Amino acid sequence: MTHNFLGRQSRRAFTLVELLVVIAIIGVLIALLLPAVQQAREAARRMKCTNNLKQIGLALHNYHDTYGRLPASYYRDPDYYNRGWGWSVMILPQLEQSNLYDALEVSTMPIPRDPDERTQTPLTAFRCASDTGPDLNPDRNDQGMSNYVSIQGADSAGGYRSSSADLGDYGGFMFQLSALKFRDATDGLSNSMMVGERAYVDKAPERPWLGAQWVGVTYGAGYAGTMRCLWGNDDYRINGEATWAISSNHPGGAQFLLGDGSARFIGETINGDTLIRLAQRNDGEVIGEY
Repeated sequence: MTHNFLGRQSRRAFTLVELLVVIAIIGVLIALLLPAVQQAREAARRMKCTNNLKQIGLALHNYHDTYGRLPASYYRDPDYYNRGWGWSVMILPQLEQSNLYDALEVSTMPIPRDPDERTQTPLTAFRCASDTGPDLNPDRNDQGMSNYVSIQGADSAGGYRSSSADLGDYGGFMFQLSALKFRDATDGLSNSMMVGERAYVDKAPERPWLGAQWVGVTYGAGYAGTMRCLWGNDDYRINGEATWAISSNHPGGAQFLLGDGSARFIGETINGDTLIRLAQRNDGEVIGEY
């Protein structure tokens, strides 16, 4: 009996070169896929931030409907070292946080000098999903972290107040002791910023942003974590170089709540004059495309 081996093919293993080529191809595919995954995750985080701002906008509109005015950035008490409850606290009932609002005793008690378990409550409504800061802000006396501040207007000094008697009305919607109505936005609600982002970066030298606090202005947690101005120079523009800049961890810009309740992402390369126009409610200037 004879056997025919001519039709059989011998099996051989991969050579080292072929194996290295396969590994290289897999590496290239992973390198191409990873940025897409990261972009998808950031898109989801940015959407969550957008939803936060829309909910804050709805809460502010409901507050306005109830009280006939917007809350102040903070309610400075001149007999209590100029500290006071912030705008975020005032809209807690509109954000389904009535229990916390009642526990804070806002209507009857001054803001606590130091943080406690109430003012340190983590509130996702005031946290951007892209922000990596802790629940307690170590640069603002360990008060509960926030990533949103009211826009007090446009000012070349960033809204710096020379004294406690200066209300800080630089054309924005909310500043200390303010009581504005939507009708005061004569430029139009869709043309005026109401709330902007404030990122927290852990002492990064190139972007030393300090985040914000939702409770208001307390000892060691100043008004820069409750309200801020915008301007066109490097310090005070979006993602600027100052610690108090309006900023975010979203690539290329930050998100804002406009007076009409809509949320919009605005790039950091926006024209400085346009930025100033958007930060003011009543300057009468025409806003171009942005």
